[in-house]
Amino acid sequence: MDANITRQMRAQCPCASIDYCPLEPFVHSSERMLIQCKCMEVFKYKRSEIAGKDLGRPKTSALWVEEGFAKRFAEIYHDGISVEEVLNLLKI
Repeated sequence: MDANITRQMRAQCPCASIDYCPLEPFVHSSERMLIQCKCMEVFKYKRSEIAGKDLGRPKTSALWVEEGFAKRFAEIYHDGISVEEVLNLLKI
């Protein structure tokens, strides 16, 4: 995994202030999977913040698909795109 991708992911992580990222187990996954997981984590964090409670991964994963984010991610993803670029394009 490119060290730059890991830095980008950590910079975008809402849990960066506690120096822990739940995506660490995926460190050896494909770049595409890591970027989508990071975007979904940011989506979960923001949606939970709006709701005033943790919505959990199952609920936010369903919302990710139902609201078209999975499809849009597939359309915009390309090798070399950064997490920040994807988040901006998805308007998360």
